[in-house]
Amino acid sequence: MNTVRKYRALFTALLLLLVALVFPVHAFAVSNPLDEIQEYTIQVDMRNDGTMDIKYHLDWKVLDDTSDGPLSWVKIGIPNKNVDEIEAHTDNIKKIEYNKQDGRTYVYIYFDRDYYANEIISFDFSIHQSNMYVIDKEDHMLRYSFTPGWFDEIEVKNITVKWNNQNVLKSNCEQEPVDGYLVWTGSLTFGEKLNA
Repeated sequence: MNTVRKYRALFTALLLLLVALVFPVHAFAVSNPLDEIQEYTIQVDMRNDGTMDIKYHLDWKVLDDTSDGPLSWVKIGIPNKNVDEIEAHTDNIKKIEYNKQDGRTYVYIYFDRDYYANEIISFDFSIHQSNMYVIDKEDHMLRYSFTPGWFDEIEVKNITVKWNNQNVLKSNCEQEPVDGYLVWTGSLTFGEKLNA
């Protein structure tokens, strides 16, 4: 590589670092959020074939029903397109379906009615998720990295990820297992993510 290319590469790397420091992308504030999620619980149970049964529970509060109208549907990010057995578990879900948008995968949930400011809708659904592991050929283990769907314009007051501890040799969970599950907890500001 000649000297000009070296300096150009160094300048580009420094410029990218400066942009990353000045404009962080992991989270940003929303001045007038439409909604907030008070509770976001995800439970993961493994099948013998390495696929995942994932159950979701959300308590979703409407803060503003005038800017975009009342809440009649939501979209929840899911890990990838290899999903089936998408099922609603509460009667307030009229329709549930897989959707892909801008390279991301979602479950779209349509409610049985409109929800207005200060109303909270609690709903549950589940999916069967495949292609989530990487095989570590050196130690012959399956490795999983799971990031629940996050919300760029919605704050999550409380998030809990429960992962069935059966056959788990190690994890990044800092708590002792509870009732057979590893548990991650916290809260998420706008656009923030949690990884299990």
